[in-house]
Amino acid sequence: MIVIVVPGLLASSFRLGLEAIVTPADSLLLDAKQAILDEQHRRFQILHRQALRQEALQQLQVTVACAADLLSESLRLLEDTLKRYGQVPDRAGPSAPN
Repeated sequence: MIVIVVPGLLASSFRLGLEAIVTPADSLLLDAKQAILDEQHRRFQILHRQALRQEALQQLQVTVACAADLLSESLRLLEDTLKRYGQVPDRAGPSAPN
């Protein structure tokens, strides 16, 4: 299994289109979660390079949990923003043509 993490991509790309809409508190929260993810990813890379497999696997679980938390918070913020502007998509995704 190969895991590729692009630090900063999610929070940066998320803010690009919504700078005027995202509150300073929301932006700060996303930045903090991104910084935590970056640090956990850095720790994983160090353990992986040192061939400490068990420790790296444990750190990978922490890193993935941080990534999931950042994604969940970003999705929540995006959904709140869309609700505010009356454009809430169906969470089931686009429907198939009949």
